[in-house]
Amino acid sequence: MIALLFHCCEEWFPCHLCHEAITDHPSRPWPATARTTEAVVCGVCCSRLRIEDYLRVDACPTCDAEFNPGCRLHRSLYFD
Repeated sequence: MIALLFHCCEEWFPCHLCHEAITDHPSRPWPATARTTEAVVCGVCCSRLRIEDYLRVDACPTCDAEFNPGCRLHRSLYFD
């Protein structure tokens, strides 16, 4: 489980569907130039991850909690 900082509004949401349900604007993915931004939070230990680190791992580097493998299907919605 994770939370994502959305580039469009700089608000935290667990997924794109939650963002769509609560906000009044479309989401925008983080540009490739923003890979060092801490835009992911582990839902278990609350560690923040940089985009580049999150994209390289399948589990939290701090607590080893596995990330939902289904989230990989939506990465293009969050990150260029």
